[in-house]
Amino acid sequence: MQFERLDISLSHYRHLDREHRAHIALLGALMLAIIVLNLLLQPHFPYERVYAVSLGFETLNCITMLFLFWVVQCAHLPTPTYRLLSSGLMLWIMGATADIMDELVEQPLWLAIYAEDLLRSCGILLTSIGGRSTMHHLIHVSARLREQALFDDLTRLPNRRYFHQQLFLEQGVCQALILLDLDHFKRINDNYGHDIGDRVLQQFGELLQQHCPPDALAARVGGEEFALLLPVANEAELQQLANTLLAATRNIAPDPAHTMTVSLGVGIREPKEPAVSLFKRVDKALYGAKEAGRNCAVWATPTTQGA
Repeated sequence: MQFERLDISLSHYRHLDREHRAHIALLGALMLAIIVLNLLLQPHFPYERVYAVSLGFETLNCITMLFLFWVVQCAHLPTPTYRLLSSGLMLWIMGATADIMDELVEQPLWLAIYAEDLLRSCGILLTSIGGRSTMHHLIHVSARLREQALFDDLTRLPNRRYFHQQLFLEQGVCQALILLDLDHFKRINDNYGHDIGDRVLQQFGELLQQHCPPDALAARVGGEEFALLLPVANEAELQQLANTLLAATRNIAPDPAHTMTVSLGVGIREPKEPAVSLFKRVDKALYGAKEAGRNCAVWATPTTQGA
């Protein structure tokens, strides 16, 4: 798997679009105009009047701004964000260029105020707004990546990774667990096609969300395998929920002659029982439901009885 990276090499220029190239050309032309006009129109300081240290810092500052400008050209940003950053840095660099020339020529006060301070202040303002927009963009991208990593695209339910985080890493509150497996689901794909199979999975995901108790977690943990993590451990309520899910699943039908059924493994977490132990017991109960003919719910054997 290859990940996209930020290419800031100079060879990346040939991949830039017309707007990016226009901004680079415009900045170059403006910087050249500032340098040439100052050298031609303003009186030069004598050599001994030029402070090398100050000139060096001003040049370093300008080079840093130019580097940031180039990074913005190479980055993949939303158009409004790109334009804010690009315009802001362009003004900032023009002010920095005027600062450099101020070390070499004797600029009038009005030019120093409007060519340096005003350009720099406007550039910093636009760049700051662009930076804020960039942060919003990164937060949005991060949220999308998290959703893609932790949620199933088809059913919009949390996926196996999220389920494991909640159950095995103890991030959620789990006092009971139900594992569900749609019966003979492979036949749906074979007989009706994957489009119908996907629709069945979506309908079952919606069914789980509809009947999922408050604070419980419904997840898709495999192809046709689902899970419910429940924060309460009332045996009567769990039995009622299992019966409801069994009945509601029969309303899902690829065609009127074929209704879907589901097998369930149900278990209540025992005091101080590790999540791994609960999962193994409920998973074993699910296989027991399949062996019992499917379309039923089997309760997990308590650990004391299993021992």
